Amino acid sequence: MNKLHKALIYDMQVSLSVLETTDMVNEAIKTHNLDEKSAVTLGGLLTCAAYMAGCLKSERGAVSITVKAGGEAGTVSVSGDKDGHIRGYIDGTCDGKLNGGTLTVIKDDGFSRPFVGTCELSGNDVSRNLMQYYDKSEQIPTAVSVGVKMRGGKCVAAGGVIMQLMPGTSEENTDKAEERMQAFVDAADVVEKYGADGLLLVTPYYNKATQKGLIAHFTKIAQSVKIPVVLYNIQGRTGINIAPETLAYLAKNVENIVAVKEASGNISQVAKIASLCGDSLDIYSGNDDQIVPLLSLGGKGVISVLSNIAPRETH
Repeated sequence: MNKLHKALIYDMQVSLSVLETTDMVNEAIKTHNLDEKSAVTLGGLLTCAAYMAGCLKSERGAVSITVKAGGEAGTVSVSGDKDGHIRGYIDGTCDGKLNGGTLTVIKDDGFSRPFVGTCELSGNDVSRNLMQYYDKSEQIPTAVSVGVKMRGGKCVAAGGVIMQLMPGTSEENTDKAEERMQAFVDAADVVEKYGADGLLLVTPYYNKATQKGLIAHFTKIAQSVKIPVVLYNIQGRTGINIAPETLAYLAKNVENIVAVKEASGNISQVAKIASLCGDSLDIYSGNDDQIVPLLSLGGKGVISVLSNIAPRETH
């Protein structure tokens, strides 16, 4: 492990950790002859293991993270101890992909029976999967942003920032931390820099914001870029709904929020959005089976699922 800096902020109620792991990732690339995709995935998990190992209390403590991807995609395994000895391996068939499957963490602090926590993988993003693990298995509000930047087969930068709320955190400091947590996963400026035509922004899937919080979240991201922004409302996946009144406010007060991908499945809600927003917000169906009803309410079209496998027929 290269460097791990830890601090308590916001009246000592929030834990903040910053890691720099570039050398460790380059050593893994050299040892396992990794391609860039595999290096990014293994490097991200090594950084996560370094953080968890740094949180162990006992000198005999150890931690491991094992990812078993879906189907025949392969396995990634990393481990570490209190002394900062971090190691890892990625199956060559994995190709850096984490789609499907599970993430399992085993923590042995040397005191009693090891803690074992497992969660389903939520996608190919290491940060998102670790946040989901903390949410589902340890039930600790945690924001994670880990990353590995590659150039010419070499890691030029790797590390992460992790923030956790301590037990008993006040409402005021929770609000401060949640605002800062949202900034961790805001890569909009990077996306724009490398040529995106627009942004599709889903509701925060970990910190369940209020409607006021959603307004602040989407406004901050949209105002940080100059490209069009489409909001994505899919309560069934994220656990939070964008109310019609919230969409109306954003459409009328944030110039580049131009549309919503509506996948709530609630046609009555779509009708209310159309009534409140009028021409200030375009509505696209997020569900293939509701295209016609949505078009009848003034919708512009669909951001389709089916089109990924049958684009010509869908069009």
